[in-house]
Amino acid sequence: MKTKTTVNQLSLEFSVVTPRVKKAEDLEVRAIFTNESKTTLRLKTLFLDFGVILLKVRKSDGTPVLLGPAPLPPADDGETGRVDLSPGQSIEYVYRGINIFGGQKLPPGEYQIRFRYANEYAPEGEWKGTIETEWLTFRIADSRR
Repeated sequence: MKTKTTVNQLSLEFSVVTPRVKKAEDLEVRAIFTNESKTTLRLKTLFLDFGVILLKVRKSDGTPVLLGPAPLPPADDGETGRVDLSPGQSIEYVYRGINIFGGQKLPPGEYQIRFRYANEYAPEGEWKGTIETEWLTFRIADSRR
């Protein structure tokens, strides 16, 4: 199960690798950013390791699911956490349920997840915009079955 969106020549392919899990901690999702432009694109990656900041989860009825505690964000000095992507080059991030949900148990059922990344106050030469995916579904199976 995957979705793809492009904003300002940066594409994001977001996928649920494990659409059916027994426990929330077994969930695995991936985000692959690709430079779709003809020039080098500088991507701010400072927060891209923190799925708990970038992912939104809800129950199938739309009720939000609280995620694990957010880490203390690193200081942004304007240089650290930047990656230059050549035309066509990609960078991939994998997020696991154990880190997303902070160990909390979710009841069996259907859930939805999306990815949202924003860099609206970017300096000259850095990718600027907000990129958000469609909701993708995953299911936590009843372990008694």
